[in-house]
Amino acid sequence: MSLLSCLSVYVHCCSHPRHWAILFSCLLIQQRKASCRINTEKQFLMTRGRIFLILYGDLVDFLPTNHRTRTIHYILDRRASIKDIIESQGIPHTEIGRIDMEGRQLSFRHIGEDGERIHLHPFTEQTPLRTATVLRHDPLKNIAFMCDSTVSRLARNMRMAGLDTENAPEISLVDIARQASSAGRILISRNRDLLKCRTVNFGQLIRSVHHRLQLREVFARFRPENLLDPFSRCLVCNSTLVVVDKEHIIHFLEPLTQKYYHSFKKCPGCGKIYWHGSHLAKMEKTLHAVLKTLD
Repeated sequence: MSLLSCLSVYVHCCSHPRHWAILFSCLLIQQRKASCRINTEKQFLMTRGRIFLILYGDLVDFLPTNHRTRTIHYILDRRASIKDIIESQGIPHTEIGRIDMEGRQLSFRHIGEDGERIHLHPFTEQTPLRTATVLRHDPLKNIAFMCDSTVSRLARNMRMAGLDTENAPEISLVDIARQASSAGRILISRNRDLLKCRTVNFGQLIRSVHHRLQLREVFARFRPENLLDPFSRCLVCNSTLVVVDKEHIIHFLEPLTQKYYHSFKKCPGCGKIYWHGSHLAKMEKTLHAVLKTLD
């Protein structure tokens, strides 16, 4: 029951002056307690401080539509690393290419302090992959990928292009992150929580839901044109295909395939057989269309 409701009941039930004195004493005590609480909260807000996050490039797109701003005023309500602060805004650390403050670069472990102006730059095609940086001390030895179940068709298209791309196993997010990192693979996903895992070194949050646009996102960031070797990998298991003589696999082929096709490849991993049929022509068209948009 609210204080006003109590007062109303008291007015109707009590008429003795002594009762009124007790009531006003209680009201005064409640008012003083409320005043002390408000003053304490104001003092806390004044002493905990704030930092300013300045966003560059397309990082602002990760913010909620009605809160998109280039400068975020972040209240320091706890002791937190800059990684945790950035990710509290919905931006996985994999999307950050460089962090600057007053002319020097910061690591993800930097603890935010009152008044700091921290500049956040996006991960782009210019961000080093094979050399150590302040943000990423362990560079990649080779350019290889791992895709989770949220981008399974993208994974198939990447293998079609000849990129070394594994499917993430059906395990916990933390274990997927750990496995990708230990294997030295770039983790590709539409799951922000997965890419926020601390063990993820390199990764990319895919934004589009269309598989062709997803492939373009990967190509635009990592520019793997010199790694492309179309139709050299198994679309299912990622193994490198080997040329096989027709007579060795003819008993696996349909009659029309036996009649019209003569060049074949076989996956040494899962045994799947490939030839240049109409489905490969469609894949070539998709790959050509994506590469054309990058010119």
